[in-house]
Amino acid sequence: MHDHRLPRHDRPPETWLPHPGTPDAPAHAATALTEDWPAQLAPTPQPAAGASPGAMLALRGQSSGLARLLLETALGRKSVPLAIALALLGPLGLFYISFLNGVAGLIVVSFVARALAVILAPAFGGGEAAAVRVGIFVCWLITIPWAVVAAKRHNARRGL
Repeated sequence: MHDHRLPRHDRPPETWLPHPGTPDAPAHAATALTEDWPAQLAPTPQPAAGASPGAMLALRGQSSGLARLLLETALGRKSVPLAIALALLGPLGLFYISFLNGVAGLIVVSFVARALAVILAPAFGGGEAAAVRVGIFVCWLITIPWAVVAAKRHNARRGL
């Protein structure tokens, strides 16, 4: 097999032409390229019947809640109520929004919730049980607003 990094000695060297429009380009380079290579017009894509996002969005108002959720999920929209419900699972629920939100949530929430639970547990009776309850509550205080903001931001970036 031929190594393409090495010059080929079995044929004459190729002539180098600078890019058309540069000062080094000969005058005939721009015209030769336009005559040999006419501009191709890209065909306009035609949406399949019933598959366009506009048609799907028109159906959104007249469908049931579950059908709407499935339709919006198919369009890439993140449901804010579903994001809130999954955020009740803690930082694992942030993986619904995106992988990076889930990883960041696991890192940030685990450290912040534990630190605040240890600090605030004596105010709620002290002990391990109080620390766990405070930790879960602090986790929810972080993940629920995070999920709402991330879902709305995701939808706004996609224009949905």
